[in-house]
Amino acid sequence: MCDDGQRYESGDARGGETESFTDAPGDGCIGKTTEAMTMNKEQVYDDHISPLMQQIIGVCKDQGIAMMASFDIAHDGEGPNGEDCSSLVCSTLLPDGNDEPNPVFAQANALIRRNGRPAPMMITTSHGDGSKTMTAII
Repeated sequence: MCDDGQRYESGDARGGETESFTDAPGDGCIGKTTEAMTMNKEQVYDDHISPLMQQIIGVCKDQGIAMMASFDIAHDGEGPNGEDCSSLVCSTLLPDGNDEPNPVFAQANALIRRNGRPAPMMITTSHGDGSKTMTAII
């Protein structure tokens, strides 16, 4: 969906309820409205995308297909324990049938997990007495 204030509808082919997906111009947030209820992105993911992802993940595991998927489901609300959901992301990284992740997928996943920040540099110093000191340069 694009950020153009459009309204998108999907109806159940069996004659069920019609769902409306709205996208207000400029807010970048897509919400689902069914009757008087609005769902945030996390709820839309949980109800509509997650069941499909479970199927995709199952097929990929069965067939040894490496995959990476990531969804930006940030919203203004809080999680069940008061967590900040303003930068909520749901990501999946699966290795291939030989338990080897695709290196490009692994790099992309690492970048997403760091929220786009560069990786810290680590320096390990080995001392004469056998001890080691690790220093992170952030």
